[in-house]
Amino acid sequence: MSTHNNLIGIKDMVIYQITDCIIIHWINWIIMNQLFKSDHPRDMLNEIKWKGFDLGRCEIYYIHRGAPNNTKIISGSSIKTIGRSFFETSEGTSIPYHRIFRIDFDGKCIYKRRIDR
Repeated sequence: MSTHNNLIGIKDMVIYQITDCIIIHWINWIIMNQLFKSDHPRDMLNEIKWKGFDLGRCEIYYIHRGAPNNTKIISGSSIKTIGRSFFETSEGTSIPYHRIFRIDFDGKCIYKRRIDR
C-alpha cells in the first residue's frame, strides 16, 4: 500500500514539474512578445537595435540556396547596416529581408514565418 502511495506522489511531482516548466516557458513567451512587437524582420531588427539591446544576442536564419537545408544562420553581431530592403553584414554580404524566416533572441524565437521548400 505504501508503494502505491509513493508512486502517486512521484507521479504528482512529475506533473507539477511539467506544469511548472510549461508555465515558465509561457511566461518567457509573454515577456519576449511584450519586448518585441514587430511582425517584419526589418522592423524587428530595428526594434532590437533602438531599444538598446545587443544585436549580438540574435541569431538570424535565412534562405541561402546551396547551403545545407538551403539555410544559413548568422549572428546579429555580423550586421553592419539595416537598410530599407536588406541588411548588410560585416563581410559585405547583402541579405534581403524576404529571405529571413526566423530570428532568435537569447535562444528564444521572436520571429518566425512559414517557408515553402
